[in-house]
Amino acid sequence: MALVQYDPDQLDRAASALTRSQTVLVNEARSVNATIGGLTGFNDPGATRFRDEVRQVARTLQLQSEALARHATHLRKLAQEVRNLPKR
Repeated sequence: MALVQYDPDQLDRAASALTRSQTVLVNEARSVNATIGGLTGFNDPGATRFRDEVRQVARTLQLQSEALARHATHLRKLAQEVRNLPKR
């Protein structure tokens, strides 16, 4: 059986990087929604389709940010589990 070694500090750094990326995505999604929400005077069907498409992009950013948050949580949990392993 092969022994896999994890560096808990490295796992924590990776989790922090994911969290920073997650924050960027959340901010971008908010910015996109705010920009689209502030557009007035564009009421034709093409404008409606455009707003719907952009809102879908913002929703995708939000979903991706949630995935990054889940992965960061998993990495932090793994780092803690590694720290709790018996020392050799």
